[in-house]
Amino acid sequence: MMKRARRMQRQRRGSAILLCTLAAAILSLAAIAIVRSSRHHIAHTHAHRSSVDGHHISDGLAQRCVAILRADPNATGRVTDPNITLPDAYAELNLLSPTMTQIRVFLYAGSTIPALDTIVDPATL
Repeated sequence: MMKRARRMQRQRRGSAILLCTLAAAILSLAAIAIVRSSRHHIAHTHAHRSSVDGHHISDGLAQRCVAILRADPNATGRVTDPNITLPDAYAELNLLSPTMTQIRVFLYAGSTIPALDTIVDPATL
């Protein structure tokens, strides 16, 4: 009877070690999932912040162009702002007709697609 009790005790120890190992593996997997989720959230937040910054910069350059057109309705050329966080961002003023001026804002040097493209009437500004 003693031998049987010792054998049962050893089996319980073995199952306890197995359960502890299984619990540690589950906790490790949960920790890995939490870290991956956190990294994904940080990347998503950074992408959203960059998008919002781009919108703000393009709107600011467009407003600068509008201010220039108020002062000189026939203004054309490139408009930059040295105080923005994207140093390569610029806007182009193109006179399409006496009543239409195109404002195109590019956020990066060499960009072919503008971040903002609008046509305004300088007489109504």
